[in-house]
Parts: sequence; structure tokens; C-alpha cells
Amino acid sequence: MRLPSLLATLVASSALLATPALAQDAAWVGEGSLGAGMTSGNTDTTDFGMGLKLQRVQAPWTLTVEAIAEYAETNGVESNNRTFLAGQADFDLQDRL
Repeated sequence: MRLPSLLATLVASSALLATPALAQDAAWVGEGSLGAGMTSGNTDTTDFGMGLKLQRVQAPWTLTVEAIAEYAETNGVESNNRTFLAGQADFDLQDRL
């Protein structure tokens, strides 16, 4: 079953993303989510998901980073395995115009 190794990777990744932001600068703000579920019956399902979104505003720049990971199994067969990572840098021209 790949779920334990995926969970360990996701936890380590989230720790790496969160630690520098908190340690270096208090201007980083963000939110995180974590969810898991298991059902049994005619169909056995297991799912896990986590997300992290951080933003730093230091004029004239606004930096945003987002990471999402989802994993699910249905009757022991992988039914969802999705990862998403995005970054965005915005520069405000208003002060210069």
C-alpha cells in the first residue's frame, strides 16, 4: 500500500514549505488544510488530502505559493493521486505611474 509513504512525503513537504516562511519573515501569512477519511461496506475507500497557501506582501511585490496533494484508494486500488504546486509574483506599478 502506497498510502504510508505518500503521507510521509506530504508531511515532510509541508514542513519544508512552512518552516522557512515562519522563520525568516513575519510578513508571510497563509492557511493550511488537512483531511482524511475511511469508509467500509460494499466499497472500502481511503482518502487523504492536504493544502497549503502562503502569501507575502512587501511593496511593490506580492508573492503567493500554493500546494495541494490528494490521494485515494477504492477497494485497495488507487483511484486518485493528484499534486498541484503554483507560484505567483505580482508587481504593483501604481506608485510609479
